[in-house]
Amino acid sequence: MTTRSKKFLTLDVDEMISFANIHKVAPLKKQTVITCLGTMKKSMADDDSISCLVLGTESQHVYVLDPQAFTILATVSLPSIPVFMSVQGLFDVEYQITVTCRDGRIYVSKRGTKDVRPLVELLYQPVCIETIGKQIIVGCSDMTLHCYTSKGKIVWRQKMPAIITAVTVINLHQLGTTLLAVATGDGKVAFFSDKLKVDQFEVEDVVMAMKFGRYGREESTLIMVTSGGGLSIRILKRTARFEGRDPTHSTTSLKSTASAKLNVPKKTKLFVDQTMRERENSAVMHRVYQQDLYKLRLNTARRFVEAIESNQSPVSSSPIKLSVKVQGLGPLFCVKVELQNTSDKKTSSNLAITFICDSKTYSIENNFIQVPMMVPGSQYVFRTRVTCLTDQQNASNSIKVLVFELSQLNPLLTAIVSMPLCELPTANGTVLEV
Repeated sequence: MTTRSKKFLTLDVDEMISFANIHKVAPLKKQTVITCLGTMKKSMADDDSISCLVLGTESQHVYVLDPQAFTILATVSLPSIPVFMSVQGLFDVEYQITVTCRDGRIYVSKRGTKDVRPLVELLYQPVCIETIGKQIIVGCSDMTLHCYTSKGKIVWRQKMPAIITAVTVINLHQLGTTLLAVATGDGKVAFFSDKLKVDQFEVEDVVMAMKFGRYGREESTLIMVTSGGGLSIRILKRTARFEGRDPTHSTTSLKSTASAKLNVPKKTKLFVDQTMRERENSAVMHRVYQQDLYKLRLNTARRFVEAIESNQSPVSSSPIKLSVKVQGLGPLFCVKVELQNTSDKKTSSNLAITFICDSKTYSIENNFIQVPMMVPGSQYVFRTRVTCLTDQQNASNSIKVLVFELSQLNPLLTAIVSMPLCELPTANGTVLEV
């Protein structure tokens, strides 16, 4: 019932007619009170992406508001009044809203579902809720922390030394782990990895609310609000490591893990057929594998021998070191060939340099260069001009540079140079020299 209807019922009969005539055009609007808040990323999970506001109200509804127009994007009706909520996912993709209500139950609403059914009925009233992956962690008024699966099954239960006042999720991306921070009424904040307590520190006052995330330039910051109205900020050290052991839980955990059943997926018909085929044809499959492996090794050895015989590989017995560079923007290039004798005492003589290219694409000014006697340790530089003959601006090809002895047919060294694109076009068939 709206506020206007309640006021209408309190009026006299004579005043009701005039009141109805005045307000009969205006639509009825029911004002409510917000009981809990949350945020949800709209379309992307980035830190600076747009988030939607999620509101839980006294009218037993949960609203998802548009961040720009503040219109209602989605509405969820609940059997009771929500008091705490935890939101996961993206609104445009898939999301899940986990809510604890005053009737002591946990409700889960997903995208596309209209009916909201109770997931867990708690024995005590909830005081906080958080979700980590597919686990739902709820703190109750009996100083107990409960962990449930997405199907409502209990995973573990942890007794706290005092009443639970606040919880928050600690996402440590640099360590690849996620912790849960729990604040209690004795002024302590404990960090849990599942059921195991890994760290703890004390605060001057009781923490009533806290949030972990980026604050300024710091990636890992815990901001806490105390019952006395104070604000406390703790920055996590970059060298922090969270490791701990529970002596009371060490022996029982080994027994529980040994007796626990592994979540092995069911065998499909395709898996069974494939297993039977491998068992029946194991010898044939191994033989085919060995043949393919031998062929691969043989082809690799042949290619390696061919590369050595044609001197196209970097492995060479010659002490000559070859380096080729291309200078210029085109269509006129300068090919710079550098030779160096890496031998300690032996000189190199009777060497020559030649170039092989497509005669329709490039014209080489000096196609044959005689190399003088090379002293050990010295570097010799040779240059020649290369002209691009084609009119196409994006034309490019490769030039092969050969270094050989005059008395032998096979070259000592070979280098294939990929020519750059011609950036300066020709004008009326003439070459523009730079």
